[in-house]
Amino acid sequence: ITSNMTNYEKLCKLCEYPCSYDYGEWNCATGGLAVMYMARKLGMPGTLIYNSDYSHAEVMIYANGYFYDCNVGHYGTAPRTYTVTKEKKAVFDGTDYTKSFWNLRDDCLGIKPNDIFYKKWDNWTYELISDMTS
Repeated sequence: ITSNMTNYEKLCKLCEYPCSYDYGEWNCATGGLAVMYMARKLGMPGTLIYNSDYSHAEVMIYANGYFYDCNVGHYGTAPRTYTVTKEKKAVFDGTDYTKSFWNLRDDCLGIKPNDIFYKKWDNWTYELISDMTS
C-alpha cells in the first residue's frame, strides 16, 4: 500500500490478504474482521455487518464521503475472489445503514465504526482506547 493509491485501491489490496487463506466456514466474518482492522489502521472507519439471517457478513468502510462494501467471503478455497463496491450510501442486504452507520455496533465485537480498541488476551474483553474522531 502506497500513499498515491486511491482508497478503493487500498481496500482491494487489504481484501487480497485474507482471501489468500482458508478459514473454514466463516471466511466472510473472519476475513472481514481482518479487513476492518487494517482499514482502521489506515484511518478508514468501518464495521462488520451481517445479513438478516446471519448467514453472511461484509465490511462497510467509510472514506472521503463514500462507503465501501468489502466482501471477502466468497466460497471456495484460497486464493478466493473478493469484491469492493464504492457507494454514496451504506446499503447491505436491502437495508440502508447510511444514517445509522456511526452508531452501528459490530455484532462480533460490539464496537462502533470509529472506535479504536485493543484486545486483552487474558479475559477476551475489548477496551476502548479512543475513537477516530478525537
